[in-house]
Amino acid sequence: MQAVILAAGEGKRVRPLTWSRPKAMIPVANRPIIAYTIDALIKNGIREIIVVVGYRKEQVTRYLNQLDIPVTVVVQEKQLGTAHALAQAEPEIQGDFLLLPGDNYIDAQSIARIKDLKNAILVKEHPHPSNFGVVTISDGRAESIVEKPEHATITGPVQIGKGSTIGPNTVITGPVIIGDDCTIGPNCCILPNTSIGSRVMVEPLSLVGNSLIMDDTCIASHSRIVDAVIGERCTLADHTSVGRQEGLLEIEGVPVHTGFGAIIGDNVRCGPFSRISNSIIGNNVIAEGDQKVISRTVPDGTLVI
Repeated sequence: MQAVILAAGEGKRVRPLTWSRPKAMIPVANRPIIAYTIDALIKNGIREIIVVVGYRKEQVTRYLNQLDIPVTVVVQEKQLGTAHALAQAEPEIQGDFLLLPGDNYIDAQSIARIKDLKNAILVKEHPHPSNFGVVTISDGRAESIVEKPEHATITGPVQIGKGSTIGPNTVITGPVIIGDDCTIGPNCCILPNTSIGSRVMVEPLSLVGNSLIMDDTCIASHSRIVDAVIGERCTLADHTSVGRQEGLLEIEGVPVHTGFGAIIGDNVRCGPFSRISNSIIGNNVIAEGDQKVISRTVPDGTLVI
């Protein structure tokens, strides 16, 4: 088996140490960090090693030439990402291989866990994943790898279901519960006392607070949903505003003093720039067009034009 070690990066986040050396050559216990990866490979009987160098490549190459085993050096002239670095080594790869970072500590036990497996990846949970490459896994398969993504800010008691994704720069303040397979954000704000069902989409730059959003509902971008209960399979178009307002509503023929955003039934659709307050909207209601203003009880199946 061969191994490819990626050691071409600059290490911008380790400045000023990397002004004068590549990240893989930063010493740990008086040895370059890449040395530990090479040792781990040798202990597992892997001696065909390819190292991709780039930034300050002379330092890495000089160190590799001093080793007791031959190492193939490949140059990445421009640092264009992980996949591009690996592509530079492709002509030297003959079969199965391990791909390893040259700037992380890798021990022999870790390599032993995966060296005999096909199509395996070694990952670890971390409390601050945005500092690293983040792997999305579904049913035991890696679906995507995002290098140092922006991650959301989550505070307070927050529960997020399986398969749900929270976009960058989204802020969630608990207590909040989010179901399975939801897509929230980026750049959204989820305020306390909010319950979001499964397969819900909250599109970018939207705010949801003190609300219950049921399954399969979509809240489009630039919307503000506060003090609301929204049923299943609803579609609220972009720039929808649902907010609290004091007033009177007729409920079963009796005027009742109320003050809330809205209770919206199932399968409701409203157009962009709609404004809804102090309203009860029945099932299967369609509010066509844009800039609708609703502040009343709307019976089931109504077409608002």
